[in-house]
Amino acid sequence: MCIHPSSICDGSFDCPSEEDELLCELPRKCPLGCLCLLYAMKCTSLFVSEQLNSILTSDMISIEFESVSIPFTMNQHLLFFRNTNATLDSVCHSEQYKPTNLHLLDYSNNIIPSLLSCCFCNALKLKVISLSHNKLNKVHFSAFQKLNNLLLVNLSNNMLSSLDSFMCVSKFSLDISFNEIVNFSTAIAGSLNVLRIITDNFGLCCFFKESDSACSLKPKWPNNCLTLLETVAADRFIIFQFVATVFLNLAAITWTSVEMNRKYVKEGVAGKQNTPKQEQHKESDSFLLSVVSMSISDCLFGLYLTFLFGATSYYGELYVLHSEGWQSSALCFALAGLSIFLGVLSIYITNFITVSKFVAVKFPLNSTLKEKHKVMKYVGMGAVLIIMLDVLFVLAYSLIEKKNSVPLKMCLLAGDSKTSIAVTTLTIMVSIVQKGSFVSLVTQYVLIFKEITKPKPFLTSNQRQLKTSKGTLIAKLGFSLCVNGLSWLPSAVILIVSVVLPQYPIQLLVWNTILVNSVNALLNPVIALIPRLKNCCNKYL
Repeated sequence: MCIHPSSICDGSFDCPSEEDELLCELPRKCPLGCLCLLYAMKCTSLFVSEQLNSILTSDMISIEFESVSIPFTMNQHLLFFRNTNATLDSVCHSEQYKPTNLHLLDYSNNIIPSLLSCCFCNALKLKVISLSHNKLNKVHFSAFQKLNNLLLVNLSNNMLSSLDSFMCVSKFSLDISFNEIVNFSTAIAGSLNVLRIITDNFGLCCFFKESDSACSLKPKWPNNCLTLLETVAADRFIIFQFVATVFLNLAAITWTSVEMNRKYVKEGVAGKQNTPKQEQHKESDSFLLSVVSMSISDCLFGLYLTFLFGATSYYGELYVLHSEGWQSSALCFALAGLSIFLGVLSIYITNFITVSKFVAVKFPLNSTLKEKHKVMKYVGMGAVLIIMLDVLFVLAYSLIEKKNSVPLKMCLLAGDSKTSIAVTTLTIMVSIVQKGSFVSLVTQYVLIFKEITKPKPFLTSNQRQLKTSKGTLIAKLGFSLCVNGLSWLPSAVILIVSVVLPQYPIQLLVWNTILVNSVNALLNPVIALIPRLKNCCNKYL
């Protein structure tokens, strides 16, 4: 039960065990602005500093000053000293004060900027030091030297960005919650002589071995203590992946563009009447333009991998300390939007190429998809529509659902299907589009193959030449279909797994991003380059 302070030592028993009238014979004179209870005293802003000498000569074992800046002065009997909610900017003790029996020291809610060397060396029996809610940005490694009985140091809610190892014989608990610590390492963690780390950042716990130190916070799925790309193999593989993707696609774009320009200059305008050869070149040019569009898309995917590689190299093992900042950054949100755009655009262009070839084979006189400007028009319209849907999903996730960070470290809007309707909808939609497109492409390819191989005995020589050319292009299309199938089908399965299972290995999505989705980005330009390399070899050999 609680009683009013005025009821203590008033000659009347108010507590069931009569403890409110115990030790009332102790001589005491409570200073103005203070509240005294037995050997404890608490002083507020009304305290008059001139009365400090009366406190120093008292036998108090617990003194607390609130909203009053008092220099560190105390008697030999003092066990607990608090000076909080004031404007203290220095707490290191001078040689003239030796609080030999002090057990607890609390300087919370002040403006202390740093702790110097051997700051508390005179208080050898200190067990608890609280310096929370200050402006600490530097703690000297020998600040707690000689404190062999230390049990707890509270440095929470300060401005610490790094930690050094501390010279202290005893192992103590260290509270560093709500600091912006971004400079840390396994070596520093190993040298810290601490029994337990109390923190709000699970990333700091990742640097401590379980046998060396207990930590107050463990990572919750999907967070973990691994680097941005989870494994060393992924870190190394992405180097090859983004270099090869960008180089091959730039080569395909350049070579294809040069070939299209050479054809245009060489052939010129051969009259208004379309000959089979002109039709062949029209169809070939439209196909090459579609290939260029695909290569540009794949090259942008290489740019996405480049940013991931840059982030991996920049953060290194410190990524766990920066994960929240990285996943909530504007760059990560932009990469999330880019990954959605490129994934859907690749599917759209592949479908467009297949449909254009089907129309060319099934309806030879239909020139709708043979004109270059029409190809550019349809590809451009598709890209604009995909961008609009992309922006819609990103805005729905960030503004409507009020999510301030991308759910996965690879900057993908995936994996957060349990709390985000936008992510769930997008994941299911992309997986359905991938599987549906693959089935559609297989169907069209079978129809095209049947049309190409259908017996036609009354073909002219020009028609037979055109048919042979179409057969070569269809072979390329079939190989491209296989390449995209190797990418889409595993990716669709992995995306569905991320929706169905409550937890799943994050490495699935990592390797899906840098390996599975990269298959077509690497092999599509190879499809475009092989025939050109073959023509060069035939020309010069």
